[in-house]
Amino acid sequence: MYGFINLGVDKSCLRVGGSNVGREIRPRRGSGVAIRRSDLVRVNFEGNPPVPPGGFYDEGEWDEFDEDGDSSWDWNLLALYGKLLARGPLTTKMITGGILTALADYMAQWIEMKDDPEKDLDLRRLASLTAWFTLVGTPLLHGWFGFLERIFPGMVALKAVKQMAIDQLLWAVFFNAQMMFGMTFLETFDVKAALKKIKDQIVTVIIANWKLWPIAQLVNFSVVPLSYRVLFANLVAFVWTLIFTTISHQEEH
Repeated sequence: MYGFINLGVDKSCLRVGGSNVGREIRPRRGSGVAIRRSDLVRVNFEGNPPVPPGGFYDEGEWDEFDEDGDSSWDWNLLALYGKLLARGPLTTKMITGGILTALADYMAQWIEMKDDPEKDLDLRRLASLTAWFTLVGTPLLHGWFGFLERIFPGMVALKAVKQMAIDQLLWAVFFNAQMMFGMTFLETFDVKAALKKIKDQIVTVIIANWKLWPIAQLVNFSVVPLSYRVLFANLVAFVWTLIFTTISHQEEH
């Protein structure tokens, strides 16, 4: 049989101690309750049945166990994202950010191609933007949101206003500049061209940025949980990427 140690989450768990600590766990059949996996310590008794589908349990995840002792997963997209986020926060954010960025730039280019039938899909542009945002931009956002949460304690409303202000007055300038540099450098492998791009277009980009991001970030900082803020920013950035890439390449047309 299987059992688990109750660490204060659910009374349907079995209290087990001693040498059994640190091994496998399985829900008791018929419990029908939600149990946080990170609050269970693996225990193992003799005569074990097979481990249920899903394998062993990672920290920070939740499962709901049905009457047969199996886990029923909520497969909507947000729940799936939450489960992936618990297993690999930065990796999950990088993958989702890269996918959304690629889709946004593809749509921006599709709009441009409709206006100019002679224009072809610029795969190097798409790959450059996606690669830079995935490998550089997303980790920066991940660290930035965590930093803002640490340095601004206090009530949510006032804290959100402070976070939004510093985000838009300081971070937006840096973040857009490094995105322009990275995308241009990967397209041209020319540092001078990348720096010139920033010099020529950063003001236009920031003015456009301030028409969208202050309200979006105020919502993000005041309503969205910290672990989901990069995702929310990525969703807003889907729209922003259409604007950003259009501005960044406007001299080419």
